[in-house]
Amino acid sequence: MELDRAIMERRSCRSYDKEQKITEEQIREILDYSIWAPSGTNSQPWRFTVLTGDPMTEFINVMRDQIEAKKDDFTERSLGIFKWSALSLEKGSAIVVVWDKNKTWTSPQSIGACIQTMMLKAHGIGLGSLWVAAVRVAANEYKKMYGKEEMDLIAAVGLGYPSSKMAGKAGPPRLPVDDVAEFRS
Repeated sequence: MELDRAIMERRSCRSYDKEQKITEEQIREILDYSIWAPSGTNSQPWRFTVLTGDPMTEFINVMRDQIEAKKDDFTERSLGIFKWSALSLEKGSAIVVVWDKNKTWTSPQSIGACIQTMMLKAHGIGLGSLWVAAVRVAANEYKKMYGKEEMDLIAAVGLGYPSSKMAGKAGPPRLPVDDVAEFRS
């Protein structure tokens, strides 16, 4: 797929075809491209936990439990986003949990580039993806579950085949460049 087209056509996928399952080979291919993202001082701070099947269900259940346990700490809007995020992840075939091994000042930018690369590669091979930061509501629980206490949980990326509802769906409008940038010379 041509790069310009991939950038303009990639969408956050919240509706997946549950009949089509992605393979471990596809996930490995996506991650193989993702790790080529730029990183500050070539630190490569990203680490991944790939979940399918029962481990994926367990991940979502823990997220839902923490949303319920912490519901008094968040606004109704935030709770809605958390619940919607859990539902969207549940609809996919796999979840890639993204961790920060280094916890340096360049890590967030580096990992953001990695996730964007992951999503573009998924789109390039016909898959949908969804970047979900709301999983951080259960960060401490996930750190213990996966033995990652020394790392920071950054996000999760849901993966799967997009449903027919997503086919050709236009993305939300973007602000014009002149509204978001100033040029000085």
